[in-house]
Amino acid sequence: MSIIIFILVLSLLIFIHELGHFLVAKKSGIRVDEFAIGFPPRLFSFTKGGTRYALNLIPFGGYVKIFGESPEDGATEKTATDSMINKPKYTQALVLVAGVVFNMLLACFIFFLLFIRGVEFDATLVPYASEPSEVRVQYVVENSIAQSSGIMTNDTIDSVRVVDGPVITENTEILKALFAEKKEVTTITLNNAEKGEYQVTLSPENPDTKFGLSLSDSVYIKTNPIKASWYAFLASGHMAKLTTVGLFEFFGKLFTGNANFKEVAGPIGIVGLVDQAAQNGLNEILLLTAIISINLAVLNMMPFPALDGGRLVIVAVEAIRRKDLDYQKVAIVNLLGFVLLISLMLLLTFHDIKNLFN
Repeated sequence: MSIIIFILVLSLLIFIHELGHFLVAKKSGIRVDEFAIGFPPRLFSFTKGGTRYALNLIPFGGYVKIFGESPEDGATEKTATDSMINKPKYTQALVLVAGVVFNMLLACFIFFLLFIRGVEFDATLVPYASEPSEVRVQYVVENSIAQSSGIMTNDTIDSVRVVDGPVITENTEILKALFAEKKEVTTITLNNAEKGEYQVTLSPENPDTKFGLSLSDSVYIKTNPIKASWYAFLASGHMAKLTTVGLFEFFGKLFTGNANFKEVAGPIGIVGLVDQAAQNGLNEILLLTAIISINLAVLNMMPFPALDGGRLVIVAVEAIRRKDLDYQKVAIVNLLGFVLLISLMLLLTFHDIKNLFN
């Protein structure tokens, strides 16, 4: 069942992404030869308005074939007014970023639905929404005070006591106390799914010592459409920022040989995430879909050949120098970029399989 949900989610995200490219290209007077979901062989297709619409057998992908976007007969001729390469640079840029914009809009729309429907959400992604309903341990740093104290991932924090102060039970105040510059927390009361309520005592050797906790402060949000729209915008923007930082850090470590592949997921890993989400209900599936959509948008905007961001860089360079780059050389660079992306995907898949046996 999780495989089917994964295919449906992936197909939706790809459809929305390619729909963005398609609509802006059509609106700009650029000829679109084919709009396809999946990769060949073709299951069925029909032609309308000069565009072939196709559903292909292999569901892990999709594409829009835009005239003048890749080397083809007549595309570079100045007489081909419906060729993308002969359109103004700002038009080319709009076509390239449209897919990313549509993925972000999809994420916003999903968050909007969730906030109207009612969802448990990370309060740090939607500041000032309301009082966090729960403070949960998201991650425990190795060899930290928190780990040596026996604190575990997913434990919830019920209260904290500070030096010469009262027991704090309000979740917002708990967060402030734990992340205060001057560490004054002496006792934390937590709840564990297996061992129930327990207490730990934290005694940092010096004020600068970190406890080694990463906390997820969740909040239940169910609100009206106006607030839901604003919260959806905040959540999408903040998550896009976190994803961008995370991707640049990962690729930086990848090139230095220090990448941690447990921090990222390939196709098999994503299927596992979908399976977990499906067990927790519709809200979790929708939330995961929004997160993947944002990841797809951010990844596509990275300045790497074959990605929308890399092609956008080429358009910018051509606009600055007021002269097109050699079309065939650009195609070769994009092909090399595509090969590298496929190689990375295979590497991630290998680590997904490896993690299954660890």
